[in-house]
Amino acid sequence: MRCFTRFCRFSQNIYIRKTKFIASRIIVLSRTIAWDSYENVWKWYQSNNHQDGYLRDVRRILGLLANFHIYSLFPNNGEVQNPLCLRPSAYSNLNYEFRSLVDFGCQVEEKRGLKQSTVHKNRSEISLLLYSLQIAGEDSLSKITECGVVSFFYKDGKYLYGYSTASSIAIFLKDAMEYAPDECGRVLSFVPKIRKSRNNIQYLTDAESDAFCTTLEDVQNGLSYKYRAIGTLLYYTGMRCSDICCLTLDSVDLQRSIIRFTQQKTGNPVEIPLSAVVGNALVDYCVHERPATDSIYLFVTDRAPHRRLIKGGVQWTVTKIMEAAGIRQGEGDRKGGHIFRHRAVSRMAGKNIPSPVISAIVGHTSPKSLDTYLYADMKHIRECALGLEKYPMAEEVFSCV
Repeated sequence: MRCFTRFCRFSQNIYIRKTKFIASRIIVLSRTIAWDSYENVWKWYQSNNHQDGYLRDVRRILGLLANFHIYSLFPNNGEVQNPLCLRPSAYSNLNYEFRSLVDFGCQVEEKRGLKQSTVHKNRSEISLLLYSLQIAGEDSLSKITECGVVSFFYKDGKYLYGYSTASSIAIFLKDAMEYAPDECGRVLSFVPKIRKSRNNIQYLTDAESDAFCTTLEDVQNGLSYKYRAIGTLLYYTGMRCSDICCLTLDSVDLQRSIIRFTQQKTGNPVEIPLSAVVGNALVDYCVHERPATDSIYLFVTDRAPHRRLIKGGVQWTVTKIMEAAGIRQGEGDRKGGHIFRHRAVSRMAGKNIPSPVISAIVGHTSPKSLDTYLYADMKHIRECALGLEKYPMAEEVFSCV
């Protein structure tokens, strides 16, 4: 373990030395070369026949410097794109007419109060459709055909995109209707009405739940206090991973024994009870392991500058706890944090807690949102099944059962 720690420190030192070297060289060279942008610096390096590995380091470091200098952004493990090699998107490749339609629709959706994440999703979906049509030669609204739209969703008798994509595109076209009423209405009529389906969820079994809980309580298995605190929150509260990432130190009220936060998905404020087991796990993390930092967020990265933990960090935590528990190790096994949300809701339903109370605890804005979770409550589903004893049936009906 000590060798690994030294290796990590050595790797960090190399990373820092490379950054310092490139930055210093740019400063020296700028005395004789008239650079006016980071793009020009990058083009100069490309023109000097450097090896590919060196050029990759230069581009990465120039991106870090540009983000810090222009946008005041610290290095953050690639969370923000490198401005010198932006990832292409369907929207960035749209022609003027299609991009104008997308921009108009986004403005309408923002004005009617949709969340930025929802606007971004709808923009991505409609841009993907328009770009595929543009490639196929249907590069204006008047040229779009029903065959072109349908072929975006289907190919060889199979769905390429489902209900979610079709719904997002339909909503966007309705919002953008004023841009070109006739053409938008015509394209909207081509969007197929895809039936909403539900996938079978690999719910946590009782044995898996017990193993997960036992692992959280076992202090000898090497799990960090942060892993235990996050795992305990997921297991006992069913919070979304995105909400756990955004918890602040003020979110936890030990005096009133509540956790209050604003949901990232809905924007609604939520208060949930703080049980003793959850509170103790959070206190252990804050007292024994949380880095000394001015960050307002409860869960931060272990390495400086100690940024807010991202959603991928929570998912990684679940994976490590399941490894320690010896569960869900098969290929394709579901390991996301959302399965604990299913567990929390189904357990509350199993204890006959009223649906409005469950919705308030998990932060649902619509009572129908519980339907997906309640499908896991097999105990009560079986109670709704009708017996066949009173109905006359031939014996051969049961011969294959």
